[in-house]
Amino acid sequence: MSLFIAISLPKSTLDIIDSTFHDKGIPDQLWQRGNDLHITLLFLKQGIPKEEYIQSVKERLKTISFSSFSIKIAGLEVWNKKDNYQIIHLQVEESEIIKNIQSKMANLFPERISTLPFKPHISLIRSKEISISKSEELKGKFSSFEIDKISVDTIHLYISNKESVNNRNLYRKIESYPAN
Repeated sequence: MSLFIAISLPKSTLDIIDSTFHDKGIPDQLWQRGNDLHITLLFLKQGIPKEEYIQSVKERLKTISFSSFSIKIAGLEVWNKKDNYQIIHLQVEESEIIKNIQSKMANLFPERISTLPFKPHISLIRSKEISISKSEELKGKFSSFEIDKISVDTIHLYISNKESVNNRNLYRKIESYPAN
């Protein structure tokens, strides 16, 4: 399980991602499901969070104020982790607005897993079952992939857990925070 703050994606964006990346020689079960795609802004906690902690997070997030803004998805990237575990993801173009929101959240959650700057992204595949050469091939082919001006007017607190059937993460919004 994990607890994190993210932006959900509109159906039009999900459709573009699906039509672009579906069936690229990678088994369907490795791809994140369309409805589960989101832009992670800040990762808070790994493991089963206590209800008191979840309530504390909800209360702290109520204090964040932000105006609606637009984001741009700019390129496919690969993070190679230990033991050949890879995260194939779409990058979110950095902006002052996102940095500002992340800074506010980082100040609210000093207990988060990492104090390193967190790079917003959309995870497409998280797996040990894809070769480094295949992930690099995808990176080369889609490094210039772009989706411009996705309007954001809400951030969400998500919780995830592993699906028992195929060990894939399932994501559930547990609270939403609209722009002012």
